[in-house]
Amino acid sequence: MANADLVDMEIPADMPIQDEAEKAAAEQAAKDAMAERIRKKMELQKKKTASLDYGESRKNEAEKQEGMKKSAKEKREAMCEELGRGC
Repeated sequence: MANADLVDMEIPADMPIQDEAEKAAAEQAAKDAMAERIRKKMELQKKKTASLDYGESRKNEAEKQEGMKKSAKEKREAMCEELGRGC
């Protein structure tokens, strides 16, 4: 397509056109999202470098293990799924 053809093209009436307020809001939302991601990353890095003593580390591990425990029903459903049966 030549440049002259591009100039003569009309914009379809149903094509949405963002106004300046919408563009500014979208840019601000993107900036806020990026700032949130950076904040979370900094928190994780800070948490990673913080030295834990044995008691704190043991307590954190116990909490993690408690969250991973499954009930008998969940274990049964997981086994049925692994075996490919409909229990």
